[in-house]
Amino acid sequence: MKKTFKIIFGLLLILIISIYIGGLFFFTNRYMPRTYINGRDFGLVKKSELKKTYEDLSRNFELEIIAKDKNLNDKIAAKDFGYVDSIGSESIDQTAFYWPVASLVPKHYKVDRDLKFDAEALDEKINKLKPVMGQKDHSQDAKVIYQDGEFKIQDEIHGNFIKMDEFKNSILGHFGDLKEKLDLAEENLYQEPEITKDSEYIKNQLASYKDVYKKKIIFDFDDRKEEVTGQGIIAIYSKADDGTLALDEEKLKHFVERLAAKYDTYRTSRIFNSTGLGLMKVDGGIYGWLTDRKATREKIKEALAKEEPVTIKPAYRQDAVSRKVDDVGKTYIEVDLARQKLWYYKDGALQLETNVVTGNPTKGNGTPTGTDRIWSRERDRYLTGETYRSKVSYWAPINWSGVGLHDASWRSNFGGNIYKSGGSHGCINIPVPVMKNLFPQTFTGMPVIVYNSATQRVNDAGGQVVVGQQPQAQANQGQ
Repeated sequence: MKKTFKIIFGLLLILIISIYIGGLFFFTNRYMPRTYINGRDFGLVKKSELKKTYEDLSRNFELEIIAKDKNLNDKIAAKDFGYVDSIGSESIDQTAFYWPVASLVPKHYKVDRDLKFDAEALDEKINKLKPVMGQKDHSQDAKVIYQDGEFKIQDEIHGNFIKMDEFKNSILGHFGDLKEKLDLAEENLYQEPEITKDSEYIKNQLASYKDVYKKKIIFDFDDRKEEVTGQGIIAIYSKADDGTLALDEEKLKHFVERLAAKYDTYRTSRIFNSTGLGLMKVDGGIYGWLTDRKATREKIKEALAKEEPVTIKPAYRQDAVSRKVDDVGKTYIEVDLARQKLWYYKDGALQLETNVVTGNPTKGNGTPTGTDRIWSRERDRYLTGETYRSKVSYWAPINWSGVGLHDASWRSNFGGNIYKSGGSHGCINIPVPVMKNLFPQTFTGMPVIVYNSATQRVNDAGGQVVVGQQPQAQANQGQ
C-alpha cells in the first residue's frame, strides 16, 4: 500500500513539475493570462507580436452607434478615418517563474500610446452617420401657454439633435478603450431641454402668469377709456432668473411711450372747422396734452401692486382745457392769416370778430400757424427786438418764439393786405378797443388756433376728429 502511494505521489510530482516547466517555457515567449496593457487583454499573446497585435486591434475595430430611433443606428470603423493606436514599446517584461500564481492575478500595464487618425476624414464620416443625417427635431423647453381659457404648462420636447463636439470626443474615447457600442441616449449626447415640466422654474412661471393675468388697469381719458388686461399687462413683464415675472422697466417705458403717442395732442395735427370756410388742417403749435412719462410710470407701478382693477389718469407735464377727443373745447380764439381776421368763441357762440395785422412774410416774419395756447397774460409792458421797442397795454404770448396777441396803438388800419408790406414782426396786432374788450375774456391755457386758409384748406376730414364750430350768435365787429 505504501509502495503504491509512493508511486502515485511520484507520478503527480513529475506531472506537476512537467506542467510547471512546460508553462515556464510557454510563458517565456507569451504573456500570461489576465495581462492587460492600456486596458486591453493580451493574455497568451506572443511577446514578439505585442506591437503588431496592439495596432491590429485598433485597425480592425468597429464601433456601433445606437440612436433613439433604431432605424438610425450606424457603425464607424477605424479604416473609415485611418485610425491607428500604437505603442512605443516592442515588448513588456514579464517573468515566467511565478506563472502558476501570476496567471490567476490581473496584471495591468500602462504604456505610452501614439494615436493617429485623419481628422478631416473623421469629420466627414461623422457627418454622414445616420443619426447625424437624421437630425430633424430640435429639443424645446417646457413653457407656459394660454389654452382653453387658462394658463398651463406645455411639456418639453426631446429632440434628436446631437452635441457634435461631445459626440466626436466620445467616438474617439470608445476607439481608445475598444468599447464596441456607443448609446447616444445613455451617454447624454442628445441636446436636451434645459427646462422641464417638473422644474421649479416653470412652476414659478405658471403661478406668476396666473397672478399677473388677473390684473387690470383702466386709463381714463374723459370720453374714452382704455383697458389694459391679460396679455397687455404681461407684455410689460419679463422673466426673472427663478422663472417668475418681474416688471421690466424698459418695457414699461415703451408702453408709456405708445400710450402717449396715441393720446397726447401736444404739437399734433388737427382738422379745424374754421369760421365760414370749413375744414383746415392745422399742424403743430404748443397747445395740447403732454404726458409726464416718469410720473405716469410710477402711477402704473402703484396700480400693478394692487390685486383689484385700478382706474388711473396719466400724469401730464402740460394739460389742455378738455381731455375729450376734441381737446380744444368750445371756448377759443381763431386767427386766419389769409383773411387777416380774428374770432373769439365762448361756449360755442361767437362773441367777437375783428380785423388784425399779422407778421410780414416778405421780411421773413410771417406769423407761424399751429394750435397754440395763451401761456401768460400781462398788462402795460414793452415789447422789444433788435429794431423796435413798443409799449402795449395788453400782452398774451401764444408760443415759445415770442409771438402773441396784443394791442397796436400805432396802427390806424387793420385787415386786408397790410401785413404783406407793413406787417408785424410775427405778433397778431389787434385794435386797442377790441383788445381791451378781448383781454378780460382770455385765460392762461386758452387755445388759439392760427391757420392760413389759402394753403391749409381741406375737403374731407378723412376720419379725423374735427374741432371748432360755426358761429351761433352775432358777434361784435372790431375795426
